[in-house]
Amino acid sequence: MEWIYVFVGGGLGSLCRYGVARLAMRWEVNLPLGTILANVIACFLLGLLMGWMTRHPEQRALQLLLAVGFCGGFSTFSTFSLENVQLWQNGAYTTAMLNVLLSVVLCFGSVLAGMKLLSS
Repeated sequence: MEWIYVFVGGGLGSLCRYGVARLAMRWEVNLPLGTILANVIACFLLGLLMGWMTRHPEQRALQLLLAVGFCGGFSTFSTFSLENVQLWQNGAYTTAMLNVLLSVVLCFGSVLAGMKLLSS
């Protein structure tokens, strides 16, 4: 039964990731904004869930559905990596480095903020 929670959550997360990418196309910037937004949002949600799970460890099904499934389907670190390789290959070294820096700093901060918000 556990795999069904991950499957459903992953599908929903993937659909939301697609929605964020479509929305981000409205702004013309040199960065892969949809990926940055999806990663930051997913990291924040995962932080919130992990903070909440410290007080409710018995909610294994919810953890599988939301943390493993939804956040796993919504976060796009593999796409992030591919986009940076492509930027680098196209000679956009500064943009690639800016993308890495922004994503790492914002995602780490989002996980910490989410954990702090619901773990205390």
